[in-house]
Amino acid sequence: MQIDAAAGLRSAAPVESLAHLHPEAEPGSCLLELSRTAAESMAMPLAPGAVVAVGLRRLHVLPTPVSSFLLRAASSEGVERLRHAPLVAQLVGSTRANVYETIVAEEQPGASLRHAGVVVIEGGGRTPADIAALLVHGARRLLCVPPAGPLPRRMIIRCPDDALQAEAMGLVASLVRNIHAEATFVSVVRKQALPGERALALRHLLDTRAEVRASHGLDLRTELLEGEVTTQLQARMASAEPTLLILGIGGDRREIETLLEREAGWLFASGLRSPLLLAYSGR
Repeated sequence: MQIDAAAGLRSAAPVESLAHLHPEAEPGSCLLELSRTAAESMAMPLAPGAVVAVGLRRLHVLPTPVSSFLLRAASSEGVERLRHAPLVAQLVGSTRANVYETIVAEEQPGASLRHAGVVVIEGGGRTPADIAALLVHGARRLLCVPPAGPLPRRMIIRCPDDALQAEAMGLVASLVRNIHAEATFVSVVRKQALPGERALALRHLLDTRAEVRASHGLDLRTELLEGEVTTQLQARMASAEPTLLILGIGGDRREIETLLEREAGWLFASGLRSPLLLAYSGR
């Protein structure tokens, strides 16, 4: 069924992208796939070209922060590399979200980032200072992909501050629906932690798992790590399976830069050979 553009209904999959399947569709319109029972077909026979009214009895919407992708690079070649990166291609193909692109000098973060769903950049040669600049200029969800790398099969999620979890978990839930990867939320305590500290950390993990299941329908794995954050994250990322690191982050520019250097400095030192996704919640 085709809905005229005058109806004001918008779709994440523009009708132009489906022209090979529905050449008769008009630009600007939306397409709906409807199924009817035999009894409904007999009660109201329809033929191609018929005009009907469409109403809704029940509506269920899955909230997602992955509303669009902005591919940001310094050249058209860089944009094309981003477009064909396995992780980006999978997400775009699965979500059918709108894809925009911009070619801009890296030292110009720009206000155009403020309304982007997920900003995608190449990870090679990035520094924590580069990332911090983009975040404070509006890139609330920033995906850094390596120049070449396979599709991740694992996700490691880390939120240094409990207040940053909501933004990160909504993003994780959307990703899990669109790439087949095992998601693990990790919490880190020091080796000298008292029994009460470990118990509190375990309780927090259980609460997080229950909340994510209730809010997003996602069965999230949790793991309590002991030791230095950098060492523990690096060990988990060293798995033979391609892994995506997701960080919930907040603060001003200097605080972001400091946190990235402290917890993921090793990742930047290696040239971001693994993908990194940041969910930014402001201050």
